[in-house]
Amino acid sequence: MTTLRDTEPDTRTPTGPRAETTEDGLTVYHDAWPVEITDDWSPLLRFFGFNPEEFEVTGDVKVSKWQQSKGNDDGTRDVLWLYSYKARFARRAVPLMDENAMDERVAKALRWKPRKTLGKALGAPVAYFHQQGDEQTGKSAGDGIEGLIQREYDCLQQSIDRLAYDMRRGYNVEAILDVANGDRVENIQGHYASQPRTTATLRRQIACAVDMDLARTEAFAAFDLPIVKVYTKSNHGELRPGLGMPAVTSESDNLDLIVAEMVKRVIDRTPAADLIDWLIPHDEDWQTFEAAGVVCGVSHGHKVKGSGQGAVAKWVKDQRDLLLFHGDTRMRIAFLGHKHHWYSESVSGTSIIQTPSLDGGSQYYTSQSGNLDAHGIVTGYVGASEGPLGWSGLSVL
Repeated sequence: MTTLRDTEPDTRTPTGPRAETTEDGLTVYHDAWPVEITDDWSPLLRFFGFNPEEFEVTGDVKVSKWQQSKGNDDGTRDVLWLYSYKARFARRAVPLMDENAMDERVAKALRWKPRKTLGKALGAPVAYFHQQGDEQTGKSAGDGIEGLIQREYDCLQQSIDRLAYDMRRGYNVEAILDVANGDRVENIQGHYASQPRTTATLRRQIACAVDMDLARTEAFAAFDLPIVKVYTKSNHGELRPGLGMPAVTSESDNLDLIVAEMVKRVIDRTPAADLIDWLIPHDEDWQTFEAAGVVCGVSHGHKVKGSGQGAVAKWVKDQRDLLLFHGDTRMRIAFLGHKHHWYSESVSGTSIIQTPSLDGGSQYYTSQSGNLDAHGIVTGYVGASEGPLGWSGLSVL
């Protein structure tokens, strides 16, 4: 329980307001006027300029007071009381949504059905790719799960409309690549202190992730084309007993892969199962496959060391060389996520295609990088006929 403690008066000279940032929050000091405090710390929070609805006091509040002599204009002297406050403030956790109310809204959203019109296939064979990632289901920003569902449906509808339109124009689409670039759920433990502050339990996060993956699979299965569903592990999917601690079992125990296998179990019991090739890793950093004559690789991108896109390019080049020299696999396209913004670059003949995020936004990311965390997915075509890089028609939706 938070308490107020008086210490013995001393003869210190007031130093004015100051603050220190700690792992748990902000420790604030102020040698100035007294603040009236009863059982509520709101006056103290307001005194330091914090909104009591967003911040709370953690730990004890220490108050010191001491006397100091003050000279008056008439030559007399008064004895004044001076005060010092030391308090630690932290941002309040985001409350969980009411699960029954959330379930009703989510169930209504999940009844969405895509609009599509199929056309006649002509021209050179290509594979259409739909690349998305960093949904971080359960993240409080961007209207939580409801906002995420709407963004996913909007992007999926645009992707389906594009594919149907291009097929009517003569694109000979021989397969659909459904690329899931990781961080499907926000998680409630693992790498980051922010993960416990979500609007949904881990149970709800996983349930929504499975529902949305199933909806996307069913929408693409309606085209009656072969589908490659490829997944990767990610940092938000890691299961750790605490911050900075190693995984409980191995990197194969990853929430992204758990969601993938749940979806596969459902689809395997439907007629759509015959259309789908599932690429779900164990604990590998890369999933590689060939589509329309082009070797592609999928990874989340959280193993990149250093910051900036230069670090990403170097890592992809080193990984490409590793796969080539030790696995005899020449990766021409590297599908990545993790960085929360659109980016593409050719690195010694290997193209990086990095998808933006679908999550609700990150003020921390924007403040740190100066980049806007724009939502969206990437679509395009892969094929040996699509020029020297093996891809064409990239579009951020």
